[in-house]
Parts: sequence; C-alpha cells; structure tokens
Amino acid sequence: MTRVIPGVALLALSVFGLCACDDTSSGSASASGSGGALDNLAEEPKSLYGKSAAMGRDLKEAIEQRDGAAQGLADQILGSESVEVTGLRWSVPEGWQAVAPSNPMRKAQLQVTHELGDCVVAFSTAGGTVQANLTRWGRQMIDGTGDPIRPRAQVRDIAGLKVHVVEMHGTYLDGPPMGATTERPYSTLRGAIVEAPDGLVFVKMWGPEDAMDRAEGAWSTRISGMTQP
Repeated sequence: MTRVIPGVALLALSVFGLCACDDTSSGSASASGSGGALDNLAEEPKSLYGKSAAMGRDLKEAIEQRDGAAQGLADQILGSESVEVTGLRWSVPEGWQAVAPSNPMRKAQLQVTHELGDCVVAFSTAGGTVQANLTRWGRQMIDGTGDPIRPRAQVRDIAGLKVHVVEMHGTYLDGPPMGATTERPYSTLRGAIVEAPDGLVFVKMWGPEDAMDRAEGAWSTRISGMTQP
C-alpha cells in the first residue's frame, strides 16, 4: 500500500543540517562512478591496494546511505508517496507509479514506464533463509549457457537493519514460480532482502538492461533511504 507522509518542520531542520555539513558532493559522484570495480573486490583483501579500495567501497556506501536518508526526510516533508511493508517505509521516486499487485504474494508493486522498456518493483515477505531466497532469485536469471546465475550479495546496514543487496544480469525468466515462464534476454534484476524484526522483507526490481541502467540512481537512493519506526 502507499501512504502520503505529512511534512514536519523539525524534519526540515534535520535535512538542512545534513546539507550544511555536506562538503563531499563531488566525492559522492566520484565514488558512485567507480562502484563496478569496487564491488568486485574480495571481502577480505590482503594487498594494500585491495584494502584501500575496500575502504573506498565502504565510503561509497556511507555516502549513499547518508544521501538516501536525507532524501527520505525531504520526501516526508514534501508529502511524497511511500510504500510501507511491516513497518518499513520506502519513498516512491518521481515517475514511479503504484499499481495493484499482479501477484497475491506481493504486498505492494510499482511500475516504472520508460521508452526503453517497463520495469517492475515488487515488495513482499516470505519465510526461509536469506541464502535460500537469494538462490531462488538466482534461478530466475540465467546466463548465456542457460545456467542459473549465482548471486553475490553485499551486506549493508540501513536504518539499523541488515540488508542484503544483489544485482544480476542475464535472461530473466518471467512468470510464476511453478508455472510457465517467458525468457526476457538482456535483463537486469536488482534486489534487497531486509532482515526486519518481523521477518524477511523483499524488494525486487527487474526490467530491460537499458531501462534499469537509467533507474539505478533512483533505486540506490530509495533503498539507502529506507526508514523504520
């Protein structure tokens, strides 16, 4: 479901405070541009270069989370729409439309219409372990040989909760888990699994590669800007 969050003057002061302390806007753009190389580093790099690059990756994530939190506060002040699932809240980016879920297992669904192709954002809850659900997502994406992709998730701390973020590229198998599927080549899937107090919460976005590339910034900002009561 979507809700409109009213503006609060005290939150406005918080946003202005964050902006006043922000003297690293150019550094944020630089860190974001180098994300691909940094994300491929080993989790425990041994070399001096690897350790320095890992520090850069951590800084990049910290900047994204700070900017996302600031954007989340601004959205609340401006009364932007949001999606709320089990107490967790994400603001809805401009141009993203809330639609009726096409699957009864989904708690909410967004449609991103673009000339390069439409993308879908689904919010849901489910049981099982984080790894089991990552594997399930991997089976929905196949590589050039037809094999399922093995997702490699990054673990982040967002709003005090552990969030597993993953991105995959390949052919998306569009359809219900136990039904017929349609192969959609040159697709991208981005997902976030939140270890919430009431269980796992899933946010999954998929669509054509080009359209997903255009939506990457909005996706990252909204995931980083997740809030909880």
